[in-house]
Amino acid sequence: MLRVLAVVLLLIPQLARSETVKVLSGEHADFSRLVFQFEDATNWEVGRWDRGYELRIDRADVLFDVSSVFNLIPRQRISAFVESANGLRLVVNEGFHADAFEIRRNRLVLDIKDGAPPQGAPFEGVLDEAKTANLPQAPVSRPQLPEQKKQFPNPPVQLPLVQSAQVHQDAPDFPIEIVEEPALSDSARAFEQNLIEQLSRAASQGLLEANLPTTDELPELPTQAEPEPRPQPDEAASNQPHEKTHVKVRTRVDIDAQSARDSKPTTTFGKTCLPNDKFAIDEWGGEGSGFDVPSLRSALLGEFDEVEPKTVRDLARHYIYLSFGAEAKAVMRDLGVIVPDADILMAMANVMDNQPAVPGRIAGQESCDGDVAMWAVLVWDNEAALEEINEEAVKTAFSTLPVRLRKHLGPQLSAKLVELQEVELALAVRSAISRIPGDTDASFDLLDARIELALGNEDQAWQALEGVSDKGRSLSAEATLELLNSKIDAAAFVEGKRIADAESYAFERRGTDMGHALAAAAIHATISNGSPGDALKKLDETSSAMPLSEEDTVRLTDLAYDGLVAVAEDIVFLEHTVGPTMRKKLAKVNKEIRTKVASRLVDLGFPDEARAVLDLNTDVPMDYERLVLARAALAAGDVQIAMGYVAGLTGADADRLRADALAEIRNHADAARLYSELGLNPDALREAWLAQDWLRVTELGAGSQQEIAALLSAEVKTPDDTPLESHRALIKRSARMRDLLDTLTQ
Repeated sequence: MLRVLAVVLLLIPQLARSETVKVLSGEHADFSRLVFQFEDATNWEVGRWDRGYELRIDRADVLFDVSSVFNLIPRQRISAFVESANGLRLVVNEGFHADAFEIRRNRLVLDIKDGAPPQGAPFEGVLDEAKTANLPQAPVSRPQLPEQKKQFPNPPVQLPLVQSAQVHQDAPDFPIEIVEEPALSDSARAFEQNLIEQLSRAASQGLLEANLPTTDELPELPTQAEPEPRPQPDEAASNQPHEKTHVKVRTRVDIDAQSARDSKPTTTFGKTCLPNDKFAIDEWGGEGSGFDVPSLRSALLGEFDEVEPKTVRDLARHYIYLSFGAEAKAVMRDLGVIVPDADILMAMANVMDNQPAVPGRIAGQESCDGDVAMWAVLVWDNEAALEEINEEAVKTAFSTLPVRLRKHLGPQLSAKLVELQEVELALAVRSAISRIPGDTDASFDLLDARIELALGNEDQAWQALEGVSDKGRSLSAEATLELLNSKIDAAAFVEGKRIADAESYAFERRGTDMGHALAAAAIHATISNGSPGDALKKLDETSSAMPLSEEDTVRLTDLAYDGLVAVAEDIVFLEHTVGPTMRKKLAKVNKEIRTKVASRLVDLGFPDEARAVLDLNTDVPMDYERLVLARAALAAGDVQIAMGYVAGLTGADADRLRADALAEIRNHADAARLYSELGLNPDALREAWLAQDWLRVTELGAGSQQEIAALLSAEVKTPDDTPLESHRALIKRSARMRDLLDTLTQ
């Protein structure tokens, strides 16, 4: 019965709440935003509690609905919510700070921003649990007292008292006489205020203990409003003398805190470095044999069968020490508690399983002088920009790992360093691994090959990769993939056996990312080897037996058709480009490559097919498409259409098409002139002959051509009174012309 009564009493405050505020959320580059929309104007304050920040309001009838908050924001900054009596508590990860403001009187915005709070931030104070939130109160009704004459011998003194929000029911029904105290000087008042502030500061730091009356001695008063919250004093200014005194007060805690702040390590960009105790994996092994899972699991439940978050963290850390990444993630995910440093442990667990990790707070810490530098390299996501890597910190962190973990993480760390072009550091890690007693596995051979590639020793790298691939060990598929990709990048020939190996491994791993990557590499290698037609056939086979990603399919199809235009024999080219079926495939090809296909079709004498291919481009044709359309129209005899396509175009290609069109309509003189301007002398000479432009033939021709042009252009002048000589000259000229023509036609 008592238990039922206790449950009912606990539920009464929830039942009494009359307003539900749905908390809205939004994610931004450097902060996560929460928006609280109240029905009425609500006074509020934000401050610290031991696990983050707390929002406190002046109403007890509000229930906060946070059910959809994490649909739009990750748990990188805010990891959970905890309800409190008059507000909501946010569990905030380290390295972030709060900022709050009102858009309207009933709409509050609370941002959790990246980085440490700025100096003098107003929301870093700890809220007082023993009082109602320190808020300006909205007006409340007061009991009416009988009207009475107030008796003040002098004007009232401005005392530092807080007016109660309500008058006590037992207030005396008689005038209160207030006696004026002697006024303090400005300097004395300033000294008093400074002393009060510093004593309060020392008390909050546990250096003083206030002599307060017992609870029984205190009268029971209604909840009263506190004055407006005092802005947080500037930390640097709090240690300076008051502006009206020469007194400066500093506690031992102030001095130690300032020293700690001054010595706190940061990255090169000013981000606070995570401490080593969060990555002390060598201390997470347990006693004896190092396998302490049973005892840690048995300690998960505490009093009242509640799961202890710190014990969950310890178990997850132990799993990570054992390199059981999946188990560590499961225990943090499935037990329904907020695990301290869960984001860091999740990233470390993914590293243990060689899976992509969300860097979270570890991101950007590679320049730190601590263990976090090594983990920042390990969680690097291959796209994010990195600061300068602290090589000594990485080496030190790696050397402090247990031997088993050095062998486990060493190849992965070296591979990351190779990708980052930190080859010397990768070699140092590889050297450290080689000194560990015992046999090495395929991962070390694969690492050696990657280092050789980074050093530019391609032949040695390919030999090492072929060795791993041929041994049929666990990393054979990965070695085969790297072998094909590196040869493709170097434009080297890929042996048919290696392509066949990749296809075999791809089939074994179909449906996985590795399977798709191997299939794509095999097709790409076939294209690189100069067989784009075979690659297109493989694409058809792969799409039905083992689908590739849409991105890979488009990329490889474009590459195959580009290669088809460049190197394929005419018969192979026509096999994959002519006909309705082929046009359906070409419809998915990049427009620029499709235009190249049409251009080669024109060259091969298929202008109609070229036009059909170009008709697949439904938008307004670009300049390079218009040139091919003009060539196709000209090849089909549509000169006017061709001239229309090149209208307004400039450049040598457009002028060449205009010259071709002029030649097609037998305007040989203009064609010869335009060809000559373009430097196309053979074409200009041909059109000049047809135009009987002997002067241009003389300029452009050589030998017999020039002599014939000179003979044809010269005038025969003979005296009128010597017809015989004139006839002889004509006969001689004709004979010479006949000899020259015989020479040209031989």
